[in-house]
Amino acid sequence: MERTETQMYMERGSNMSQNTVNSPFEGCVGYPIGMAYVPVQKWQNIYKAEAALMKGTVFPELYLPFLGKEALMNGR
Repeated sequence: MERTETQMYMERGSNMSQNTVNSPFEGCVGYPIGMAYVPVQKWQNIYKAEAALMKGTVFPELYLPFLGKEALMNGR
């Protein structure tokens, strides 16, 4: 199985050479790529299929639409 660039980087860890100018990981030596916190959701009070597809989630607790400039214009 061929290793990805990320796997090779993680194996080298902090011993990685300083010649990383063209690397997507420049300046990231010793730091994890990313971390996520995802709470367990209970299957209660879920959206119907049509609404869930429009909102991007079946869980009302996770429906947090991005309003961007609209929020600023409406004082939110």
